[in-house]
Amino acid sequence: MDRCELFLALVICLCFQHGVALLSCEHMHIVDANHTLSISTSSQDPFQHSLYNIYCWNITSTERMGLRASCRFLQSQPKSIYVTMHDHNPDPPWDYWSSERLPAEMFTGRRQIVIGLDLLNSAAASASCEVQPYPDNSDLICGSGNIALDDRHLLSVSIPDNRLSLECVWLITTVAKWDSFVVFLDLLSLNLRDHQKLSFGLGHDTNNRSSLLKEIDSGTFKSENGSSYFFFDRNLWISVTSFFNLDNGEERIQTILLRSENFTNAPEVECATGQVLCTIDSKCIPVHAVCDGKAHCSDYTDEGGSCDCCGASDLVLHLDEPLTILADAIEVEGTSSSHFTGFYGIYPGSEGPVPDNSSSHGVTVTQYKEEPMQFECVWRVTEPAGTRIRLVVEEFSGTRIVLTVGNGYDPVNEIPILVLDTNSGSFVLPAQILSTGQGMWLTLGLSESYGYLSELRLVFSTYNTTDCDVSEFACPSGMSCLENKSHVCNGERECPGYGDELGCGVCEKHHFACALTGECVPRYQICNGKADCNDHSDEFLCGYCGSDTIRTRPKVTQAIVNSNPTVECLWTVQSEVGTKIQANIRKFPRWCRVTFTTTSDPGDLDKMRVIRTIDSVSSYENTAKFAYLTSISTNESVMWIAKECATSWFSDVLAIDVRQFTDIECLANQRRCSSGITCIHETAVCDGLADCPEYSDEIGCGNCSESEFHCRSGDQCVLSDRLCDGNTDCADFSDEFDCGPCGESIFDLAGNRSFNISSPGWPIDTYHNRLQCFWLVVAEVGYRIVLTFMDFLIEEGYDFLYCGNGIGFDDDIFVATGGKRFPISLASSGNTMYAKFTSDEFSEERGFLLHVEQKPAKYVSCGEDEIACRTANLICVRNDTSEKGQQLCSTDVCGVLWRVIWNYPVTFTSPGYPSNYPNGIDCIWEIVAWELESILVSIEKFSTERNSDKVRFFVDSSTEAFELHGTTKVRAIAFSATTVKIHFISDLSVTNIGFRFVLYGNYSQEHLAEKPCPDERLFDCGDGSCLSVDARCDGFVDCQTDGRDELDCEMVSCPDFFLCNNSVKCIYWPMVCDGNPDCPNADDETERECETHRCPTGCKCRTINGIYNVACIGGWNQTTIGRIATRVEDLTLSGANVSVLDTGLFKGFSELRVLDISGNLITSFEADWFHELKNLQNLFAWNTSIDWIRNRAFNGLKKLKIMLLIRGKSSIKTAVEVEEDALTDLESFETLYVDDYRLCCEFVELLPHFPVTNCKTTEAQPPLNLCGTLMRNQLLRVSMWVLGLSALIGNAVVIIWRCLQDKEKGGKWIHSSFVLNLAISDLMMGVYMLIIAGADIYFGADYSDVASEWRSSIVCKIAGVMSVLSSEASVFFVTLISLNCFFSIVFPFSRFRIREKSATVIITIIWLAAVCLSVGPTVFVGSDSEVYGLSDVCIGLPLTTVPTSYVIKEHNLGDANTIPIPVGQGNQPAWIYSIILFLGVNLICFVVVLGCYVAIFVKVKRTASRVRNCAHRDREIKMAIKMALIVGTDFACWMPVIIMGILSQTGAVNIGPDMYAWIVVFILPINSSLNPYLYTVYTMVVTKRHAQNSLNESMKSRNTIQMKTKSLETLSSSMSDAKQS
Repeated sequence: MDRCELFLALVICLCFQHGVALLSCEHMHIVDANHTLSISTSSQDPFQHSLYNIYCWNITSTERMGLRASCRFLQSQPKSIYVTMHDHNPDPPWDYWSSERLPAEMFTGRRQIVIGLDLLNSAAASASCEVQPYPDNSDLICGSGNIALDDRHLLSVSIPDNRLSLECVWLITTVAKWDSFVVFLDLLSLNLRDHQKLSFGLGHDTNNRSSLLKEIDSGTFKSENGSSYFFFDRNLWISVTSFFNLDNGEERIQTILLRSENFTNAPEVECATGQVLCTIDSKCIPVHAVCDGKAHCSDYTDEGGSCDCCGASDLVLHLDEPLTILADAIEVEGTSSSHFTGFYGIYPGSEGPVPDNSSSHGVTVTQYKEEPMQFECVWRVTEPAGTRIRLVVEEFSGTRIVLTVGNGYDPVNEIPILVLDTNSGSFVLPAQILSTGQGMWLTLGLSESYGYLSELRLVFSTYNTTDCDVSEFACPSGMSCLENKSHVCNGERECPGYGDELGCGVCEKHHFACALTGECVPRYQICNGKADCNDHSDEFLCGYCGSDTIRTRPKVTQAIVNSNPTVECLWTVQSEVGTKIQANIRKFPRWCRVTFTTTSDPGDLDKMRVIRTIDSVSSYENTAKFAYLTSISTNESVMWIAKECATSWFSDVLAIDVRQFTDIECLANQRRCSSGITCIHETAVCDGLADCPEYSDEIGCGNCSESEFHCRSGDQCVLSDRLCDGNTDCADFSDEFDCGPCGESIFDLAGNRSFNISSPGWPIDTYHNRLQCFWLVVAEVGYRIVLTFMDFLIEEGYDFLYCGNGIGFDDDIFVATGGKRFPISLASSGNTMYAKFTSDEFSEERGFLLHVEQKPAKYVSCGEDEIACRTANLICVRNDTSEKGQQLCSTDVCGVLWRVIWNYPVTFTSPGYPSNYPNGIDCIWEIVAWELESILVSIEKFSTERNSDKVRFFVDSSTEAFELHGTTKVRAIAFSATTVKIHFISDLSVTNIGFRFVLYGNYSQEHLAEKPCPDERLFDCGDGSCLSVDARCDGFVDCQTDGRDELDCEMVSCPDFFLCNNSVKCIYWPMVCDGNPDCPNADDETERECETHRCPTGCKCRTINGIYNVACIGGWNQTTIGRIATRVEDLTLSGANVSVLDTGLFKGFSELRVLDISGNLITSFEADWFHELKNLQNLFAWNTSIDWIRNRAFNGLKKLKIMLLIRGKSSIKTAVEVEEDALTDLESFETLYVDDYRLCCEFVELLPHFPVTNCKTTEAQPPLNLCGTLMRNQLLRVSMWVLGLSALIGNAVVIIWRCLQDKEKGGKWIHSSFVLNLAISDLMMGVYMLIIAGADIYFGADYSDVASEWRSSIVCKIAGVMSVLSSEASVFFVTLISLNCFFSIVFPFSRFRIREKSATVIITIIWLAAVCLSVGPTVFVGSDSEVYGLSDVCIGLPLTTVPTSYVIKEHNLGDANTIPIPVGQGNQPAWIYSIILFLGVNLICFVVVLGCYVAIFVKVKRTASRVRNCAHRDREIKMAIKMALIVGTDFACWMPVIIMGILSQTGAVNIGPDMYAWIVVFILPINSSLNPYLYTVYTMVVTKRHAQNSLNESMKSRNTIQMKTKSLETLSSSMSDAKQS
């Protein structure tokens, strides 16, 4: 049986035997003779299975009548419904039948009927039945049941196929006129089908089974035809029973002749002419049955004697000369059918082949051909006197063949000593048999109605018997003697052939008494490989299981190994007293069961208890997977291990290691496992990981009882005896961790360890069926796990390896399903990873080897000649031209790309079904019908986006057979091919639920020819596709080849679609007014249709100058768009509570030129919203609070020229976030209208071809309007840092130097205090510049996005206060120093002087004034004030103006659209305070300083002219230079600002952002940066030089010169100090 047949048989058997038989059927009752009961699959909830649904009804009636059932079946595919029926006759057969073969009506003579239905595809099949009472017609079929036989009586009966059950019984009474008579039952013609049998017996009590003489069924009736049975009793009964079984329509008639004959004075029964007497069976058989190879007589008399079918029947042995019977047959495959060739040969000797010459002495050879060797043989063997016979069965195989051996020559009455049945498979070869008397007989027969022999080799030899003393026991075989009779029945089989242990206890002579139970089993069942004793004692010490008794020793592990599946074994493991036993399972065979048992008292059966049963058989009979505990222990010193296998198909090895142990001693911080085998750390107890061999450290944890296992996650508890049972009881599967044969489940890669994970048995053995292996891998934090495929071969399409992230086994990265479809490696996204392997019930392969290791996350990548899949998790595949990684990479969405189908239906769905499929998928699945002729695709559900998301079917790689999209009326497609490719592609927007197909591989060519459509109600397109009934004349062409579904239609009906005028064609509503005439008369494109039927409610639609306009203002929603004619060119969608536009909303609007989405609640533009608007030129969005423009937001808008994004006054003016790839498709973009200049910056940055001048803003521009960074270029940025650090460091040095000077008195102290405060004010300018420089670095290129927030920030305000405070305090102190110098030099003898006290007061007043001037407007004036404000550099210089008023002018946007833009009129100062402060106060101070130094210069010049020498002239020149520097630097610092301020306020010039920045960087801080270096050091030098010169002057002119020098020194010192301002 191939895989397909085996699986179908398994499904049906499970369905009916385990489904209906065990299912609680719905009970229904018929109340009277006129009651008709209706049942239906739609009215009952089924028993659901993954492959089928089962329905069952049990219907009874109180009427004394039979029942009739008529059923109707609806199915779109053949063999979708299977039926079973019975009427609860004793032991009814649970056969199943396809509904196509079921008769229209079924009858039963009983008052009960059970109907079971199995729907393999409940979505495409249904059934309903009617059951009603019906008169029983059994008498009409059977005839009279009482027969008085006086001569002859002919019985002829034919039972209809539509009878559920029927039993015809005839009671025969012989009324012969003779004293002695014989009754013959002639079987003239029997033709029994399955579940029919003929029985007869003596008497009239059919229920008395002891009266039964013979039963004939469908397997034996052929050999009985022509035979006659005879009886000498007067009373006889005959019955024919029949159960429901469909036939091929042939009428089957059973014909029996009853006749009575005179037997008075007759020596023996005389058979009719052409018959031969078979006395032992009271039977006459036809002559042609003699020597036909079939044993018609139970004593084989018809096949013995001269018959040569089996060589020869009577064989004679000779001393020292073996004799061999050899038979061999092979099946030869022919062109049309197979046949057999073989022979029977009997020849002397035991070696070599059979001799060719059959005429040689003692050689008999019989050749056979054309038919199987089904012959039933009998051999009778005679040995020489004084010898016995030894028989060795060396070879014996076949199907349903039985070899039986016994002592003597009578195969009927002698008890067999050997029975080998190939059907059971439980025997061990070679098998030796010793005769216990004279002669030996052998029979070879069929165990069932059909069978054949494949191989047979029997070797006979003789041996001499041994004479025993009187005191000795002579073994029945005559081969040996036992010392005394005490050895008899002592439980030890010492005689050859076990003769000393036969006939013991209550057992008969040739029976064996089981050791513990006392049961009696026949001799031939001893050591036959099958345990017939419950204690296995009949199979003990037979030798084929190895050593039956294993005695363990300390520190020694012993192995139990067995690979013979045909024998049942029992091993007894005994350890030393006081020790325990552990068994470790290394290998476990398929289809076997092993039981571990122990006891505290080996002699008491009641104290035996089963420790564990491991069963790989039951896993095939239920949903459990194959798994087992690898360690099993007992606290006792004895353990029994029993093994039995259900089939001999597999010669797998059972390998178990056993050892003895005592409880281990543990350390203080350790805990001993309950078995006592090992110790674990106390922290490992109840930690979620099983560390003890039998999970005992995780049993009784948490809220679990002492017999429950605590699952790793959650509070779930599982009984401990359910661990490793193949059923995942824990939600996290932890009850199936570390189970055999899968091995260890958890791998820790800490410390850069690596591991190999392999399938069980790799690489030597194939893996098991029905496996479910779990592996968890954990790496260190910061590492990823890399899994490399070293070797991989599993059954494709049925066995799967799942790999994924985490520990939940629910986040698959990749699913491998065999073949070459596996990657090179894959990596986890985090530090945990799982792998799960599952195999099905059939076919095994070599398996796989995986290598796992951890790598730092940043080093995980694919190697050379590898490509990475497009997935969040790295999957590396081969970079070859055939696959290119696509099939493997696409499995994330597409799933398994290769599907195999068999005779049972396979459901196939789109990705994500029944949820919507994803966008942008491209999947190609290959469907293969395994060993079948064709493929049928049943379309259960189908809904995709019309014209965009399509499913294509290909028979080969180039020819497209069918294409489906939208909603289809195609219900089935049949392909005359064994491979079909299904290609599903979706675009980037709009999805639907997709499809649900059911695939069949059993729709053969015969079906296609006779029944093209699986449901006869479907419409046949003639090309393999079938349509629903309503597809005919519905106005749409669905038959893709010739459109025959719309041919010859006089009228159509399509109420939900547009019916073309004067036509039988219908079109979809989106095709109306789409710009393309689809109707024959183009009536779908008229203005009337566009402005009425294609204009949604609440919208205004009109055509102006040939342009179709639609305006939906308020009340529109997403569905409104679908009702708008797609030819629209100007579309307004405004004033609705719409915040999101679905992707694909504008699909089909290819002619749209202008789109207005103003007044909606849209806060962001998402990807691909406008993707389909290829010709859009203008996009308007008024009063929309846009704060985010996502990547690909304007994807597809290659022709867009004008965009308007006005957020309005109500929106919070935070910066609009524009992602990097948001504007990539704006190739033709020209003009942007905004009310936030920052958007201009974003567009300029992301669109290289877009100039900033093309960005129009409706807002009053801020002072700088900087785009990008705060400092416009690198020179400004470097200069800001250099000058800021220079001012900071230089003035800090001055402050420190001035503070360290000796305490001065008088004028010098006053002058020094002024200079010190001047340095403090200049230091603040350095701090201010560093704040601005730091902000430039901090914000970088994103400054323009946060400019408004920066100007109103605390940091900027602090910087603004410091800048104004520094500037004004510096101006005031320079002016004060100039005035002090003026009074000291020009009026040296004046009484007006600045004294120390007054100097302190003045300094305080200056600082208070400067603080008020800087803090007041900066802190307390709003950002939108006309008094003062902060620019981007946090200082409001009087360099900008604002319009005195605005005039709103409409700006033409094209296509008759305009936008109001505010245009400024006139100019006025931006900030009045800046004008007063910088142009007023500072200008006055400059004039005062200039006047003071001019007066000083004049005074000094006059004084110097009176002193006529060269020294004084040099001093005059130097003083003039210093004064020029003082006035020049003050002019450079103050006047540019004053002059540009005056010019800008009068409108003569416009100060741009660049010039503003240069002023701040180079003009404002020039004094603060240069003064400390130019004049503080100079003052120090000058002071020292003049001190030296004073000592050298003549005392004579001291008084005169001293006055002048003092004046010059004071001037020099004052000038130098003053320059620091």
